[in-house]
Amino acid sequence: MTIDTCDRVVATRSPLADAFGAREPETDVPDGTRGAIDTRRVKNRRDVRFSNFDEFLADADRLGSGPVRQLGNWTLAQIFDHLARSMSVSVDGTNEQFPWPLRIALRLVRKRIIGSPMKPGYRVPENVAVLLRPEPHVGLRESLWKLRSAAIRFQDASAFPPHPAFGVLTRDEYRALALRHAELHLSFIVPVRRTLDETAIDMRGR
Repeated sequence: MTIDTCDRVVATRSPLADAFGAREPETDVPDGTRGAIDTRRVKNRRDVRFSNFDEFLADADRLGSGPVRQLGNWTLAQIFDHLARSMSVSVDGTNEQFPWPLRIALRLVRKRIIGSPMKPGYRVPENVAVLLRPEPHVGLRESLWKLRSAAIRFQDASAFPPHPAFGVLTRDEYRALALRHAELHLSFIVPVRRTLDETAIDMRGR
């Protein structure tokens, strides 16, 4: 079953079309905590859509300045770390791949996947997931620096090695896939408005 953000059953289909819309299930919670949130059922996620990396990084900076509310299993710092790892693997390449039947199926629908918002609720195969899993106690400042550094390398790359799931992609396809991936994870982080009193206290503390 595929469930949308309003917990409404919308269709029954193969997870192939959303294979990179990976949720953060128990095995993906960095500290191994049990009872993880089923991210398919999370309500009130942000509607996030990036047309370029400038918008993506500007949103990351805004969220990093806080305060924010976490709707999923990963903190903002862990999400930044995960996205940085994903972009680094994209540039450096890896010998790890999705199982070949899944690779063949995904390559047939890759344009639809790259052009559509990713849905939460599916697992990346463990041999690939272990490369992308964030550190359990990574700091926010450190992870934002890692994200920005990885994004610079990613944008400067003139060519990319084969993708673990989709194989050979163009530079534009890789960029679009990275933006869809960022949209998915950052939709689970919601800015929290400060009250006037809290703002005044913060200003006095500077």
